[in-house]
Amino acid sequence: MPRARLRDLGLKVGTLPPGPFNAITDVAGVKVGYSTVVQDRPRIARTGITAIWPRGQEIWTDYVFAGTFSFNGNGEMTGLPWLAEQGLLGAPIGITNEPLAKLFGCREWRRPMGGHKGDVAP
Repeated sequence: MPRARLRDLGLKVGTLPPGPFNAITDVAGVKVGYSTVVQDRPRIARTGITAIWPRGQEIWTDYVFAGTFSFNGNGEMTGLPWLAEQGLLGAPIGITNEPLAKLFGCREWRRPMGGHKGDVAP
């Protein structure tokens, strides 16, 4: 038997109703992508990354307000000093639990920037 959802138990979370798919992509302008790496040579790698684009491609030039919350103090988040100082997010949010995903997966969503040849957005 599948586990019951909070809504099925009569518990309401938040004040707004869920979207048609009950997903982050129900929010207008939000894009989500992913990259999965399965390789056997030169070393075995099974990893992946999910990227959330709060404003689609416009995130590079039209920043969004952002903040952080540490639920249990574990884990690592790259970019916290920037958010603490500026309060703005100007890049996709990458979610992964593997250091390898940062190397392999991020290549999939980086794009060239203006300026010098070979510059890429973080």
